[in-house]
Amino acid sequence: MAEDLHQKRVNILKQLQKKLLKSLTELALPMAQIDFQLEKIPELENFRPQGGDRLSLLISFNPGEAMRPFDEIISGGELSRLFLAFCEILYSSEQLGTLIFDEIDAGVG
Repeated sequence: MAEDLHQKRVNILKQLQKKLLKSLTELALPMAQIDFQLEKIPELENFRPQGGDRLSLLISFNPGEAMRPFDEIISGGELSRLFLAFCEILYSSEQLGTLIFDEIDAGVG
């Protein structure tokens, strides 16, 4: 079951990566790079009800910048845009209502 769930996650993460990059381009971050690293947890005792994977999000917003864990490099404006991109993909406008962002930069809202 854990292997089946892992494969489903691999497939959906590829789709999510493409959609996020498209949304970030529309949000004035055309040079963004995103990679999801899905690591299998080898020790059976560390499996959780959610499966046997550990997920990391690596990101780069600038050309030539190495991809690193997003929480190490992301600014307030970049975080707002990334969150908005996730929301655009995962929810309809009816589900979200109104969102208010700080530091998202002029022309994006």
